[in-house]
Amino acid sequence: MEKRGKIIISSIAGVSLIALSIIISSAIIKGISNNSTESNTTDIDVVSNNDGQSSDKSDTQSPQPSTPTPTPTPSVDPKPEPEPEPEIEPVTPEDPGDKEDEQGGDEGDSTEEPTEKYKDAGIYTLEKFFSMEELKNFGYINYYADGKLTCSPSKLNELDSFVFKIPEGIILIDTNAFKNCTKISKVIFPSTLTTIYSSAFYGCKNLFEANLSENITRIDDGAFDYCESLRSINVPKNYTNFNFEAFRFLNSIETITVEEGHQKYDSRNNCNAIIESGTNTLAYGCKNTTYPSDVDKIGNRAFYSCKGNFNFVLPNQINSIGEEAFMASGVQNVEINRNDVSFGKNVFYECFSLTKASIPDTWEYLPYGLFNRCTNLAECNLPSKVVEYGDYVFNNCEKLFNFEFLIPNTVKTIGIGAFSKTRITKLKFHDSYGPRKYGVKVETIRNEAFKDCTNIEGGVYLSDVLLEIGINAFYNCPKISEFLVYEAVKGIGSGAFGNSSSVEIRYTGSKEQFNKIKNNPYTNDERVKCLLF
Repeated sequence: MEKRGKIIISSIAGVSLIALSIIISSAIIKGISNNSTESNTTDIDVVSNNDGQSSDKSDTQSPQPSTPTPTPTPSVDPKPEPEPEPEIEPVTPEDPGDKEDEQGGDEGDSTEEPTEKYKDAGIYTLEKFFSMEELKNFGYINYYADGKLTCSPSKLNELDSFVFKIPEGIILIDTNAFKNCTKISKVIFPSTLTTIYSSAFYGCKNLFEANLSENITRIDDGAFDYCESLRSINVPKNYTNFNFEAFRFLNSIETITVEEGHQKYDSRNNCNAIIESGTNTLAYGCKNTTYPSDVDKIGNRAFYSCKGNFNFVLPNQINSIGEEAFMASGVQNVEINRNDVSFGKNVFYECFSLTKASIPDTWEYLPYGLFNRCTNLAECNLPSKVVEYGDYVFNNCEKLFNFEFLIPNTVKTIGIGAFSKTRITKLKFHDSYGPRKYGVKVETIRNEAFKDCTNIEGGVYLSDVLLEIGINAFYNCPKISEFLVYEAVKGIGSGAFGNSSSVEIRYTGSKEQFNKIKNNPYTNDERVKCLLF
C-alpha cells in the first residue's frame, strides 16, 4: 500500500498478520486525518528493535500540494531527495543459513580443486584451510620452529583427505613425521627443504604426489616406503647422492625423471628410469621402464620392491644383471633367451607374482638364488646341458616341478638348497642299480639340496661317483623308502637321509668301509644295510 511514497514494512518472527494489518491501518488513518493540517510527505518505517518493539521513523521533506481523499493515491515526488535512504526489502524471519549465503557461503561449497588455490602454508581439506599456527594449536603438528617439522600422524588422521603445503623456512622433516598418515594425498615442499629423515612418509598409502624441491640433498632409508599411491619420482639436479633405499615397496610408480644437468644420473630417452651416466647402468626402474640401446647393465636392486605388475624379456644389449635386481618386485613372467649374460645372486628373489619363467637350454650353470623363494612359480624349463645347479636356485618354489626329475648326465654339483621345498615327485639319478650305463656324474649334493621335498616317493639311487652328501640333504622327505649309496662316498652330513625311521640306507661297500666315511653320523644306525660283508 502506498501514500505519496512508500510504506516499507519489516517484521520479525512471531508478529502475526492480524497485528501487522492493524499497524498499517492505523498509519493510513493517521495520515488521512493529518492531511488537512500537514503539507509534507511522511515515510513510515516499521523496524525491529532488539526488544521486539516497533519504532516509527519520519523524514520531513519540502512542502508538496495535496488533495484530501478517502484513500491514499500513488504520487511521484517532483524532485528527488538529496540523499535518499537505502531501500529495505521486506524479509521473512532470519534463517542462519541465509546469513552464510550472504557472506559467500562455506569454503566447502566451492567446486574448485583444492590443489589449485595454494597461497598460504598449511593444510587444505575440501572443507577448510588450517594455518600453521592453527595446526600447532590443535595438536596436528608438534613443532615447526628452527627449520624443523614434526607432526602427530594419529591426530592428522582425524582430518579428511588433505594437502599439506609446508612453509618456506623449513629445512628438515623429522623421523616418522607423517608415518602411517593415511589422509595426506599431496605434499608441497618448500624451496628451503634440504633433508628428509627416515620413515618420514612411511606408510602414507594415499599420498599420490610428492615432488622433491630443488635444494633436497639428503633423504634417509625408508622415507617413502609403502607409499602405495605415489605415481612419480623426480630427481633434482642438486640431489647428487640419490638414496634408492628411500623409495621402496611402491605399487603405482609410472614415471621417473632426472633433472637435466645432474652430474651423476640421467633419464635419457624418457626411459622412466634412473641411469648412471658414467657406466650406462640402469640403477633404478619401475613397471614402465624402457631400456635405451646404450644401456648394457642392470644394477644391483634396480627394480627391488617395484610392485607394479610387469614382464621382463631380456633386452639384446643387456650383458649383466646385478644382485637382487628384481628382488620382491611385481614381475610376472621372465624370459631369458641368451647364455652370454652374467647374473648376480638372488636376481628374482621373493618375486611372489612370478608364475612362469623361461631360461636357455644351453645354460651350464644356473645362477645362485635365481628364483629363490618364488613361491608361485609353477612353470620353468630345466636346461639339458647343465653342469651345476647353483645354491638356492629353486629354493622354496613350492609349486614347481610336479613331475619325475631325471638328473641330466652332465650335472656334477647340486648346490645348497637348490631344490628344497619343490614338488618333485620322483628323483632319478639313473634308471636302475646300473648307473654306469647311464653315466651320471654327480659328485656333490650339498646341504639341504632336497630338504622338505615331501612329494618324492620310492627309492633314490645315487650316483656311483658321488663323493659327498651334505647336511640335511634329504631331510624331511618322508615318502622316500630307500637310498642307494656307493662306496665312492667320502663324507655324509648329519640328517643327510632325513628324519624317517623307516627309510633303508643301502651301501654297496662293506661295514668297515662305511664306518670310515668322514663325519658319518650313521655308523651305528640300524637302518644301514651293507651289501658287502
